[in-house]
Amino acid sequence: MTIPSDYVQRHILRHTYALIAWAILNLTVGGVGMFFSAGLLHHFLHMNAAWGSVNLVVGLILWYSTTQTTTPGSALSRSRQFRKVLLINIFLDSTYLMAGLWLLKKGTLAGEYAAYFTGFGYSVLLQGAVLLLFDLLSIHLLHRHKNVRSQERQVAEAG
Repeated sequence: MTIPSDYVQRHILRHTYALIAWAILNLTVGGVGMFFSAGLLHHFLHMNAAWGSVNLVVGLILWYSTTQTTTPGSALSRSRQFRKVLLINIFLDSTYLMAGLWLLKKGTLAGEYAAYFTGFGYSVLLQGAVLLLFDLLSIHLLHRHKNVRSQERQVAEAG
């Protein structure tokens, strides 16, 4: 099966741009908002800003490595490699969701630190959910494109 190399490159870059945009949104809203809030909302925004900085670094590294690729690897192998990364990310995203739930539970038992744990818990849940959606959508689009290309090839061979 043939997957055009430029499609895989564009797909990875679109995924990267979405991650960077999400990171900038979190840095902006969280970074500014935490100075004008208190309690649970402050901790929620603070954690979002922290996630934004991590997501920005990851996104920039992915962007740099994708745009600097000079090795003529096949698009199929790059697609498989990116799919493996996405599967690992999906596992990590699921652990973020579990960690967010744990933080929320801890917030119900934390007394004076309830706002801290609850705010962080909601933030980790939000990040896990959004990142999970990004990764699931990305892997779905890769799979769908592979199937369309395979069908096009079968039609061309039959006709």
